[in-house]
Amino acid sequence: MDPKWLILISFLSSFLIGGIVGGFNYERLGMPEKKKKTIIYTILGFIVLFIIAIIFPSLPWLSFFGVNIGIGIYLSQKQYPDYIRWKLKQMDVK
Repeated sequence: MDPKWLILISFLSSFLIGGIVGGFNYERLGMPEKKKKTIIYTILGFIVLFIIAIIFPSLPWLSFFGVNIGIGIYLSQKQYPDYIRWKLKQMDVK
């Protein structure tokens, strides 16, 4: 899957789902070690954000949409070079 979709997935659901999908995308790209790290860091980040939301309930809930989009963009940009290399490799094989 094109990593650009991680932005939309993170926006529509949460960056937790976007990170998990991004992790499985790394596995498809042949990088299982990055899959594990991406999923673990995404879950830890989600827990931290959840704790912040509990500690500071006065934070505007709309700010969490910004966090979701921001992390979705980060995940997409981090994975995109690997995706391009994988895509070029696929084109050479066929």
